[in-house]
Amino acid sequence: MTISKAITDFAGVFDAARAELYLVIEKIEGLEGERGRVERAQPHTDDIVAVFERGLNAAAQGFEQQFRSRLEQEFVGEGSAEAAAKGKFANILRLQADNPDSQTLRDHTMRSKGPYLPGLNIEVLTFLLKDRIAEEIPALVEKLCPAARKGMRAADRAEALTRIDGELAQLRQERSVLEANLDAARRAVRR
Repeated sequence: MTISKAITDFAGVFDAARAELYLVIEKIEGLEGERGRVERAQPHTDDIVAVFERGLNAAAQGFEQQFRSRLEQEFVGEGSAEAAAKGKFANILRLQADNPDSQTLRDHTMRSKGPYLPGLNIEVLTFLLKDRIAEEIPALVEKLCPAARKGMRAADRAEALTRIDGELAQLRQERSVLEANLDAARRAVRR
């Protein structure tokens, strides 16, 4: 074999390896673009509804904890019979997790002449209306966000991302091997 033939053969192999590397890089860039589109895809109606349902459930649980705490503070132990005495009342819609501290009462007294009255507790309302609200959420999302009907479900998104990430890992490994081989070939030529 002549040197010129060896150089031509080596150049051909080197060019083929470089072309293969560029092809792998192109595939990686394509998959990274696909990954970005999957990540940015609008959520599906079902997933949006699930977000609001989780919020309803969290608020309802918050109320139950507040109510349990209040019951235990006032109606269990010493003085509980007096707390439940005839003529006493409590407004469940203004129930607070804790009684206001002295600073809150003092600030209120300085600003207002009436007795301290806490605001409506949205968690109480959520607890009481949870089932009714949950019934309306799907229809509201459907009506006010019709594009979500064509959105991507969370499970499909997770599956697609797992597939893409697996392919990306494999291609990145392949790229590393090709780059190392090309680098070794360059070093060999420079000797």
